[in-house]
Amino acid sequence: MKPIFGRTVATVALTVITAAPLAAQRATEANDAQLRARCRLAAQVLETGHPGPKYGWAVDEIMVCDESAGPALARHWSSLHDVDREALGHLTFSSRSVRDQRIFDAVLAVAGAPDRAPLIRLSALRVLVSYTDPVLDVSLDDLEHPKDNEVLGHIVDFAPTDGTVPLAAGDPSAVMDLLRRLGQQEPNPEVAAAARYVLRGLEAHGVS
Repeated sequence: MKPIFGRTVATVALTVITAAPLAAQRATEANDAQLRARCRLAAQVLETGHPGPKYGWAVDEIMVCDESAGPALARHWSSLHDVDREALGHLTFSSRSVRDQRIFDAVLAVAGAPDRAPLIRLSALRVLVSYTDPVLDVSLDDLEHPKDNEVLGHIVDFAPTDGTVPLAAGDPSAVMDLLRRLGQQEPNPEVAAAARYVLRGLEAHGVS
């Protein structure tokens, strides 16, 4: 934060006094009954698929659910087998926006699962990149058509929310181990090439 010059003491004091109630009013599932009800419905849709017309709403809504997002997104990834490209994009963004160990574990398993569709596994890799470093990004197009470089994208002003189960300290190494295994042993050539691309990109950013 830059120093404040040319303002009166009264102005600064007013700013501090005004900011405190705003912080206290921030909605959480514990203190906001309406939010709690919306989060309950969003989690239900993601976990059961019903009501189907609310799926798109649920994927976007769940990211503001400080308590429900972790378990709901984790279970959704674990059961995900058929979803279109646009919906995967929304799911990827929501999953990147909440850093929770349960989401990480589910996405790591999906990325390494040979029985899942390649598009789902590539989307899981996108989430893992963000979990390794929140400012890093890789597009689905780059994963589908990896180039001979190691340049990953950057996201400006992206501040994910911490879930209720914190990430384990050794998670980046788990991602790197998975990428090395996929790059060397994965039978699907698309997934193997994407894993090698992401591995080079993360190594270039100092992840080991």
